[in-house]
Amino acid sequence: PGFLNTIGDTKTRNAKAVYVDLEQDLSTKLLVTGAVRFENYSDFGSTLNYKFSSRFKVLEELNLRASISTGFRAPSQQQKYYAKTNTVFVSQGGNLVPVQAGTFTNDSRLAQLLGIPELQEETSRNYSFGITAKPFTGFEFTLDAYQINIDRRIILTNNFNGNTNAQIKQILDAEGAQTANFFTNAIDTRARGVEAVATYSKTFRGNHSLRTILALNITVNQVVRND
Repeated sequence: PGFLNTIGDTKTRNAKAVYVDLEQDLSTKLLVTGAVRFENYSDFGSTLNYKFSSRFKVLEELNLRASISTGFRAPSQQQKYYAKTNTVFVSQGGNLVPVQAGTFTNDSRLAQLLGIPELQEETSRNYSFGITAKPFTGFEFTLDAYQINIDRRIILTNNFNGNTNAQIKQILDAEGAQTANFFTNAIDTRARGVEAVATYSKTFRGNHSLRTILALNITVNQVVRND
């Protein structure tokens, strides 16, 4: 069946932001950086986020660095207003049966009947610590460990049907759908990982040079809350 609203609609959002970013050498070894960002969304209000980072020079060839910051992400326009119906196949009695599955907007009457709350913003807290080193000429190495906590992450719900509610079934029938799902703030997640980058540069005779980069990233994502 495709998109539910074939006429289309116009939705708008206005966002304004201002930020300040300061950097200062407190000594010959210690550099600190701080930033503050204020944003205002026409449909989600205001948010204030910050970042603080530092770098400490242990040796000329070895540095330590760390940072902590917060983040904010308003639901995208697609997550707020996207709606469609598509055909999926589900197993029933050992057979695959076609089902018309609808994705409905979060502020629809159907969402209200099912108790789906309105979308909220996602927020995050980010931590990292790492080292940078130049053990010999031409070779650079960085290693960072990080953790990113995201609260109220937006995902699609499971499918609901109208078997127990006549109003829900009536709306689904009118849209040519048998089930419904929605975008909602259902989970909190935590990502932990390490990232390493090794770079080697070599210059040869005749202005020829070779630069080799080896990078590794390992990330483990975990759901820490699931509604």
